[in-house]
Amino acid sequence: MIESLKNVLINKYNADIMEYERVKQEYEDMAEKIKQDNSDNLYDQQKRALKRNYGFKRFSSKSKYHEELEELEKQYRKNLSDFHDFYDKYSETKKKLSKINVYLARKKLEDIPNYKTLKDFHMTKKDLDQIVEENGLYETFTEEEQKEYDKLR
Repeated sequence: MIESLKNVLINKYNADIMEYERVKQEYEDMAEKIKQDNSDNLYDQQKRALKRNYGFKRFSSKSKYHEELEELEKQYRKNLSDFHDFYDKYSETKKKLSKINVYLARKKLEDIPNYKTLKDFHMTKKDLDQIVEENGLYETFTEEEQKEYDKLR
């Protein structure tokens, strides 16, 4: 029983660490994309170029200038909205990353081979029950192990 519980916990903590690494990589990729974003500068450059093209032209071409300017502003607002959505996702990823306690998982992975009894696992009754029930470990317990487990419950 102890060995099967150890194996389940090792798999669980390894999965937590892998999830942490995946989320961390996603977070770093997003941070790099945010750093590389220069849409504000691009918008300013396009606006200046448009002004330069239409600056000294007659009034008849000013309406065309305003149409192009309006289209440029629409595109900028759309990009800005997309960026805000992306930044919200970035913030959610950051929160998700902070919720994963990878250091505790690594420490427990180091300690698991030394566990000899159920008390060594230092788990709450609720967590222990959940792991035993999810993995169907109760049926694999010997009579003595079942009694020890029932005492803990």
